[in-house]
Amino acid sequence: MKRALSVVTVNLLGFLALVLAAEGAARLFLGDDLEAIFPDRQIQDMEVPFVISHPTRGLALAPGYDNGVYRVGLDGFRGSEPAGDGPSILALGDSTTFGWGVAEDETYPAQLAEILHAAGRDVRVINAGVPGYTSSQVRIALEELVAGGMRPERVLISVLWNDLWYSSLESWTPDVLVSRRPSGLKVRLAKHSALFRCAMLWNVSSYQVDVFNEPAYETYLANVEAMLELGRRQGLRIVLIEPPYCADRMPYQGLNHFQVRYSREFLIELLQRHVAAVRVLARAFGVEVVDHRLALGHEVPGELFLDPLHPTGAGYRLIAEDVATALEPKLQ
Repeated sequence: MKRALSVVTVNLLGFLALVLAAEGAARLFLGDDLEAIFPDRQIQDMEVPFVISHPTRGLALAPGYDNGVYRVGLDGFRGSEPAGDGPSILALGDSTTFGWGVAEDETYPAQLAEILHAAGRDVRVINAGVPGYTSSQVRIALEELVAGGMRPERVLISVLWNDLWYSSLESWTPDVLVSRRPSGLKVRLAKHSALFRCAMLWNVSSYQVDVFNEPAYETYLANVEAMLELGRRQGLRIVLIEPPYCADRMPYQGLNHFQVRYSREFLIELLQRHVAAVRVLARAFGVEVVDHRLALGHEVPGELFLDPLHPTGAGYRLIAEDVATALEPKLQ
């Protein structure tokens, strides 16, 4: 018995030594990047406490959350619940609508409300942007809000960037556009064990460059068209807001997301292709597209952006002014 226990102990210790050696080697060569494992690292590794799971949209804001920077009303939208009985404007989108990295009163929906109020318009502007949202999640959110009885005076929609990032997944399917959180155990293992990350990445090929994902592109356009069709059926007046972009903030080597690296030139081509196709859809439905001063094709100073995608408060002011210019003459 003692000999058997000694053999088992020696084998276990040897196995443990091999695992530790493999872990050390994995940490040396792999690093701690989780983006190739979990889409949208800031959301999926559960380090954003104001984002919670949602049964149909995958993600939603946590009602009642307030950390002094990010506040979520009991209605599940960013900021305090808009006061007044006037008509409402619903702003749907991703982190560029939510206002990632800026104060509540610096987001473009908040500044739009300020501009319209100063012009004597009694309207409520609802910021329904959620970091990480894709066109599928925005479509589902719009469908659910309309089904719940919301009838805004205008619906402002701005969404694209997360669709582009997800399209660089080799294993892309439409399901990935409705983000699901991985289990807490899997997240902890991935954060603390490079060997586990190696196992997760075992079937992932080496990085490719500038690969166009036709199904992802078609799905994005189908989602936009579905929202416009819903607006037509329900009598909603939808306005499309082009995504903000700053070339000065884009790294020279482009951006690495998941298994495909997008060079700067290819990313601009992708952006142009999506924006042009959305404009065609908008014309077919008689929907306005706001080409604001921070959209692609405009010379944008780098100081108006925190990164290539997210404007500063001053940048959002320009978007709000341009949206207000488009809306104000037509509001009731």
